[in-house]
Amino acid sequence: MTTEMRPPAGQPETPAKPAPPPRPPVLNLEHLKTSIEEIKAEGGPPPWNRILVRNDRLTVTFIYQLPGTKNDHHYHIYDEWWYIAEGELAWEMEGQAEPIYVKAGDFVFAPPNCYHLIHVLGDRPAIRIGFSYTGEGHRHDRQDPPPPAVRGHGNLDAEPPVGR
Repeated sequence: MTTEMRPPAGQPETPAKPAPPPRPPVLNLEHLKTSIEEIKAEGGPPPWNRILVRNDRLTVTFIYQLPGTKNDHHYHIYDEWWYIAEGELAWEMEGQAEPIYVKAGDFVFAPPNCYHLIHVLGDRPAIRIGFSYTGEGHRHDRQDPPPPAVRGHGNLDAEPPVGR
């Protein structure tokens, strides 16, 4: 059952505004080139994310986050990988005894069905470019999930171990 809302008597009805269409990916047939600085300027201060490329097979996402941003403990049924463009992060990855520490210029790979939790470290925002299969969102429903990440947000060492 729905309830129809009407303005008080004597006031004109205003038509409902339609939802804006989804933004096209940053890179598309009309926009074949961009830069990290252009994307940051358009998006403003973090946290936010923006689709860079999307087709029927691959989605590439620009993810700009502040230290301490909460991310969810999840997995995918397909591979997922990232390029670190700015900042420092750590991945708690199922099957790995220690976090995987990364910095600008590094790549990270999460195999299929592997729970992972991402932490932004340090005192600066981080940018990661995520590569995933189109339509493959975060999953939390595996029959045999590992226990939640033990370090959790804010409890991960801000500095990677020497010799990383």
